[in-house]
Amino acid sequence: MSEDVPVQEPTSSPAFPPLKTLPARKRKDQGPRLTSRDLQCLRWIAQQYAIRLDQLQRLLLRYTPEADREKIRQGAEHLSKERTYKTLARWDALGLIRYGNILDGEPRWIWVSPHGLRSLDLPLRYNQPSAVRLPHLYFVNQVRLWVEGRRPLDRWKSERQIKAEQGALEKGKRRDHLPDALLFAANGKTSAIEVELEPKTRETLETILYELDSTYTSILYFVSAPAQRQLESVLAGFAPGSRKHFLLYSLGEQGKADEIALLS
Repeated sequence: MSEDVPVQEPTSSPAFPPLKTLPARKRKDQGPRLTSRDLQCLRWIAQQYAIRLDQLQRLLLRYTPEADREKIRQGAEHLSKERTYKTLARWDALGLIRYGNILDGEPRWIWVSPHGLRSLDLPLRYNQPSAVRLPHLYFVNQVRLWVEGRRPLDRWKSERQIKAEQGALEKGKRRDHLPDALLFAANGKTSAIEVELEPKTRETLETILYELDSTYTSILYFVSAPAQRQLESVLAGFAPGSRKHFLLYSLGEQGKADEIALLS
C-alpha cells in the first residue's frame, strides 16, 4: 500500500463534481465543525486505507443519527450524492481527506490525509492508495459493510491496524501472513477474515492456509468463483479437524449484500 500513484483528474465532464467547487454549509461560528458521525466515518476510512464514493454513501447513512433521518427517503440504502458531497466538502475544507478518480470509469476514491490521521490521533502511516490494490480494497470494504450490518456488536480490526500494532520489521525479517481483518465477536470468539479475488500459486495458498489454521480456530473466507475452486481443492487435503475451521462465502460479482452467501 506504499506505492505513490498519481491521482487522475478527469479531462472531460467528470462523473461527479469536484469537491472543491461545492459550497460548504455556512455556519455562524468560525467554520466547519466535526460531528460524531464524521469522526466515526473518518476513522472507518482510515482503518480500511480508502473508500469508494458509493461505499461512503452507505457508510454515512449507517452512522446518521435517528434524529437526522427525517429528510432521508424511507427505505434508502445510502445517503444521497448531494448530502454526501456536502460532507466531503466540509472534510476537504478542514484538510482531513484526499481524493481522486484513480480508475477510469469508476467512482472516485477518498482517503484520510496525513493531517487527518494526526487530527484523529491514529497511529497509522499515511499511504496513498495504489491503483492495483483498489479492487481488493473495494471488496474488503464490501465485506466489512456486510458483516457490520449483520453483527453490529462485533468489533472489526483491519489489516492496517494489525500491521500498525506490530510495528516496523527488523531488517532481513519476514512478516507473517496478516489476515485482511480480525473480527472479535460479542461472545469472545475471534475470527480471521480473508478476501480472495484471484488464485495464488498452490504452494503459496497452502502456506497461508496452514499458517491461518495454526493461529485461528475460525477463518471466514470471502471468495470469487476462480479463487473458490482453488481454495476448495487445497482444503480438501486438510484433516477434517482443521478443515472445519474454515467457512467459505461467495462474493458474487460486486460483493453486494444480496450476493454474499455462505458456501460451506
